[in-house]
Amino acid sequence: MRCGPPSQDNFDDPEMEARGVSRAVALRAFRAWRERARARGLRTREREARKRSRTPSVVPRIRLVPARASCRAVAPPPAIRRATARDAALLAELGARTFSETFGPDNTPEDMAAYLGAAFGPEKQAAELADPGATFLVADVEGVAAGYAQLRSGGTDGVTGAKPIEVVRFYASKEWIGRGIGPALMGACLDEARRAGFQTLWLGVWERNVRAQAFYRKWGFSVVGAHVFQLGSDPQTDLLMERPVSSPPA
Repeated sequence: MRCGPPSQDNFDDPEMEARGVSRAVALRAFRAWRERARARGLRTREREARKRSRTPSVVPRIRLVPARASCRAVAPPPAIRRATARDAALLAELGARTFSETFGPDNTPEDMAAYLGAAFGPEKQAAELADPGATFLVADVEGVAAGYAQLRSGGTDGVTGAKPIEVVRFYASKEWIGRGIGPALMGACLDEARRAGFQTLWLGVWERNVRAQAFYRKWGFSVVGAHVFQLGSDPQTDLLMERPVSSPPA
């Protein structure tokens, strides 16, 4: 049998009177019990309220996620300098490597080896550096050669602008592509051409090198013709592109 608190009706029980407990006494006892019970309930509620007030509010934990670090370390802008005779070995290595990175995947090893053997080497680069009509510009980043450009005065069939100068080579190491080397070198080429009094800057770019063509168009070059570029045993087609030296990039 489950026991519970008494009710007022229990105090009308005849058995209680028979035990010598008057109804008035029993009723006073009931009322006193009821007041004590109410007081206990009030105190209990007050204790619970105080306990809740002491419990700190639950604040959702916010996980701070750091911004994703760039896959590439931030490097200072390249310093452009004119190459000297002491750079012959550097240009031979840098030229052969960047040419291989750019064109090796799309050509046979035999044709690549034939061209690299004829076009690059310390003696070959030393002779080109000694040419008064040639200028080499090297892009250095913290002492490391990241790319280079070679300029040579003169034009070719198809070039229409006055007083032309050619961008013979224009390359950046694979790991530096897209990191500001190209724009820095092209700006330096234009400055050099302008300083030397040339009016037209031109170059040849492989017809399949779409990325390079897009870069040159961004710098104001337009196609004016084509010529053959002999890579080993493979006669390939290069597009001729030119732009005025004085005009800004498109």
